[in-house]
Amino acid sequence: MVETVDDSAHVEPGGGILSAIVNTGRSIDLVRADDVLAGTLPWANGLASDPVALAVRANPRAYGLQLPVTSAIGSQGNAPALGNALFALRAQDATGQAGTAFLFGGVARANIPTPFGAVLVDPAFGISVFGFTSVPANGGGTFPLAIPNAPGLLGFLFDVQAFVVFGNGAAVMTNALEFTVQ
Repeated sequence: MVETVDDSAHVEPGGGILSAIVNTGRSIDLVRADDVLAGTLPWANGLASDPVALAVRANPRAYGLQLPVTSAIGSQGNAPALGNALFALRAQDATGQAGTAFLFGGVARANIPTPFGAVLVDPAFGISVFGFTSVPANGGGTFPLAIPNAPGLLGFLFDVQAFVVFGNGAAVMTNALEFTVQ
């Protein structure tokens, strides 16, 4: 439950724990009160009084990473926000072999086994192939994915994954990323 009272936002996740963002007039303090164990614990004092955004989950967030890690997908260029021309996907290699990553995405998660690893983007809802990037041995390849400043994309949830083909003919699916356009 979130309520705003006199420049304070109170979040009550349950179980007797209360987290609050308190505007003291000079700064913003983050406090945590526990009415089960009693007491209040300030966990961040004197934050700047500029607006503060708190998130429970990372954006983008990775899922489906299988061990041992041979190749993985990540992102760079800050959050996937409207108008962010620097946002990009990054395919990493940990095998010591150069390869090519084919990047694709969709709007839903899946877990479909293949000989190359699991397909983690659901083809039943459609899959778009973005393109490819070369991945140097023990390095990473970047695929720019600028987020246009289109208000219709705000809140749009997207899942991405890569299929990596190595110079020796071996291939592997990476983990996946899920992000929400902010």
